[in-house]
Amino acid sequence: MILWSNFAWARICCNMWSWKRKRNLGCLLLAGSLCALWLCGGAGNDGVFGKVHGIGNYRSQSHSDDARVITVISREDGSGTRAAFVSQLGIRRGGYDRTTAAAEVTQSTAVVLMSVAQNRGAIGYVSAMAPRERVRTVRVNGALPSAAAVRDGSYPLRQEFYLVMKGLDLQRSGDAGAARGDLPNGSTLQDTERAAREFVAFASSLRGQAIIAQAGYVPMKAALQSTGERLQSVPVTEHRGGLSMRERQNTEAAAVAQEHGNAAGKPVRLVLAGSTAMAPLMQTLGEAFQTLHPQVTVEIQQTGSAAGITAVLAGACRIGMSSRALTETELAAGVHAECIAADGIAVIVNRQNPIRNIRTETLRRIYIGEIERWENIKNTH
Repeated sequence: MILWSNFAWARICCNMWSWKRKRNLGCLLLAGSLCALWLCGGAGNDGVFGKVHGIGNYRSQSHSDDARVITVISREDGSGTRAAFVSQLGIRRGGYDRTTAAAEVTQSTAVVLMSVAQNRGAIGYVSAMAPRERVRTVRVNGALPSAAAVRDGSYPLRQEFYLVMKGLDLQRSGDAGAARGDLPNGSTLQDTERAAREFVAFASSLRGQAIIAQAGYVPMKAALQSTGERLQSVPVTEHRGGLSMRERQNTEAAAVAQEHGNAAGKPVRLVLAGSTAMAPLMQTLGEAFQTLHPQVTVEIQQTGSAAGITAVLAGACRIGMSSRALTETELAAGVHAECIAADGIAVIVNRQNPIRNIRTETLRRIYIGEIERWENIKNTH
């Protein structure tokens, strides 16, 4: 009909002007009508102007088959975030991690974010507090990874943050850490150990927990109440209910100072190594700690949870950052850990991916390789 009307209009124009003008105008109108016909033909099912309803029409939004194939992005074996993710989704069973061999394995949160942002078919997982402006966060079972949803359990994927330390024989002079030059001039092994213990006490104090909550994480006590877990080897400081928050903070600070002394007396370099997911929070806590102890320099090394625990055992650093609980083997080796916070594990996709919500069972099947294409997933809003 559109083609016929355009031809009719061309005929009328031809009768009004000269043959030369009629010929030129007719050609232009014929070209225009063909373009209109092509566009109308493309506006059918799944066409460029068609409506997109969920992931089933992902094909219509993609310009290559690569965007329709699911690219699984995973963390490395030693990652605490991966350990929590595969455990809670049932990907790890009987001690065996069944993550698909086709997964692209990355070594840090930053690389996961970059990989998903650059690949339209990618899916990955990161700390809920990681910067996610360049990717899309998918609801899991209808919930987003907010602190409230992590606390009340309505969001199903979470991880706990632990500070790991090893008891040191302070009578020994030939410690491996000192041999590596970790101690600034004028400081001693005892100074570094004291600073490490004060940092852990600070992170567990009301002031530290308030900083954790303000940063958007779930503080330690709320995290433990929602999971039923207990602290590993490190006691929680008790406070009388009648004290104000300021009085409680002062009481804690006085208790720590009396037991361990003041870490700010000599220059001390305090190294925290481990979980990349914990690094932003530890940076925030480290800055607050340094205002109380100006002579302490807190250094954050993002090496992964397993590497951080290994560094503590080897004496290469005083505090490890782990986004998983310690294993029986690690506990037997002499390290202890304190849970200071909890965080959600956000599931992320490329911003051009229309998916908005995913079920945990679907997520599990993606990560074990049973679902390999986006059009095979039903997008439940």
